[in-house]
Amino acid sequence: GYFQKNINEFGIKNSTIKKIDKMSENVKNFYYLISRISLNQDEIDDLNNNLDEKDKIDIINNPYILYTKHNIELMKVDKAIFINENIKELDNNHYGIIFKDYDDENNYMRLTAFIVKLLYDNLRNYGHTVVPLENILDSINSLNMDNKISIDFEDINVIKDENYFKDNICLIESEDKKLSLQIKYYNDIKNIIEESIGNRIKNNNKIEVYYSNINKQLDKYFVMTDKKLSNKQKESIKLLVKNKFSILTGAAGTGKTQVIKALCSLEEIRNDDMLILTPTGKSMTLLQDINYAKIQTIAGFLSKYKRYDVEDAYYEIKRRIF
Repeated sequence: GYFQKNINEFGIKNSTIKKIDKMSENVKNFYYLISRISLNQDEIDDLNNNLDEKDKIDIINNPYILYTKHNIELMKVDKAIFINENIKELDNNHYGIIFKDYDDENNYMRLTAFIVKLLYDNLRNYGHTVVPLENILDSINSLNMDNKISIDFEDINVIKDENYFKDNICLIESEDKKLSLQIKYYNDIKNIIEESIGNRIKNNNKIEVYYSNINKQLDKYFVMTDKKLSNKQKESIKLLVKNKFSILTGAAGTGKTQVIKALCSLEEIRNDDMLILTPTGKSMTLLQDINYAKIQTIAGFLSKYKRYDVEDAYYEIKRRIF
């Protein structure tokens, strides 16, 4: 009897109703919005513990922030917004809450969120951080869902100046001169890396190098290993010796591993400290027989300075690492 007296017709405790009555209208609207989303306990705790009233108002005005800022699955958020008309009527009649109207399938918030999702899909599936705008438009227009999106170049011109778009996406020209899109986070990383490396190279202390001595040592390396170096590889080695900070790049099979091994055989290198960072564990394994250098993956190196999360495979790039 006690239990029945203390709940209303919807099975909600009267004590809970009293708490709801004390909430501001903004907070009530926020909780009614997220009540339409299927959240796990971790997601609920994150929203309850980390949002102030301003954050909740921001989400009421743009629910897609739940996806772009709080990693709530996009389709869950989208289905909570485009709900059945009967449910919407029930919301208004029984709870007295004004239902926020997001019924325009092509509103800039929704378009932006789906562009972000497709950019991350391309990154996850193909490793591309820059995707031609034309490809993204085709992908969005091909999405199979009830409330279909229709988007073209003109829509991008309209939404590109919205703060929500600019906070998440960069409109850029790719290397092949195509108008393309990139997640702003990765564009920021690119700019920080370019600036940091540019400053390192600008301020790089040159090492006095006696090239005749290096040539002799490389000839000796060939005799010992039977690994003949091309003129281009020899020039690369001389540049690496001359500069304290260098980046060695090249397509597969061009001899990067051989250049590093020959470099580490030089007296100038063996008598100094050298750190080699590789992009993958496989490439690090190829260099394990080098005795005169510390060898780590980039992820392993950055994780020591709390700049790489092993569990989430997430890099955090800041302007200074140490």
